[in-house]
Amino acid sequence: MRDPLILLRLTADLHACAREPSRLPQAWAALCQWFDCPDVFGAQQRSDAATDAWPERLAAVCDTARHCAQTASRPCAKRQACLGTLDHLALATRRPASPEPSLAVLDALPVPMLLCRADRRLVFANHAAQREIEYQRWLRFCGDQFSATDPIHEARLAAAFDQLAGGAPEHAEIWLPGPPSNGETADFVLRRLAGEALFLLSVIVHVTASSAEQLERLGELLRLPPRQRELAGHLLGGLSLDLAAARMGIGRRTARDHLKGLFHATGTSRQTELIANLSRAILG
Repeated sequence: MRDPLILLRLTADLHACAREPSRLPQAWAALCQWFDCPDVFGAQQRSDAATDAWPERLAAVCDTARHCAQTASRPCAKRQACLGTLDHLALATRRPASPEPSLAVLDALPVPMLLCRADRRLVFANHAAQREIEYQRWLRFCGDQFSATDPIHEARLAAAFDQLAGGAPEHAEIWLPGPPSNGETADFVLRRLAGEALFLLSVIVHVTASSAEQLERLGELLRLPPRQRELAGHLLGGLSLDLAAARMGIGRRTARDHLKGLFHATGTSRQTELIANLSRAILG
């Protein structure tokens, strides 16, 4: 499983702790282990079950992380992921416990996520899912209801909804691997939420990692400078812009400058269009 997806799952587990405080020590320890950063998380790995101070503890870790980002002299591949994740969690803890996830947090996540009912009527779509609604690559929309565009994927999705709606425990989830399309695959992750009959559908898109030879040909075809070519490889590998910047050891502003160069080279203006264009060029 790729790092961004692992991080998304760990963050989701911590969101769920707002409703099930007893899970907090284990979920927090798992996140600390993933980052493996004693400077920020080391003093916060507590095994007790005290949860009343959770917002204060999170605020302290956020302050430590931001101070680290501003003052650290050595590069850190996980810095942007660290800051982004803590911002998501800070949003989550500002909201009272609720059977529904924080919509602000869902909107901040880079993965398309759709909150719906058992009949697949849409309740909420985050910012990333709005692009899926616009392009309808993996999901087809008719009014406020949706289905999978691929018939096999649709049959699996229908069976998953039936299974979870038929008495599955809260927070149960089903992973549905999808068929390849233009060098990409999309896994669906369907989770049954607590309380009302609400379901959360995530669309995890995997782009086939490109070989060095493919990236070399892509760079020659589009006349890309080395750093733009490197960024293109990370984006094709499924990394967000922030994670790609961290992997390259550059700031977000510099990464956005390289991204603008890729937009110009491919004649695109959106990141989803850019990745699709680069994928077609790679497959060539």
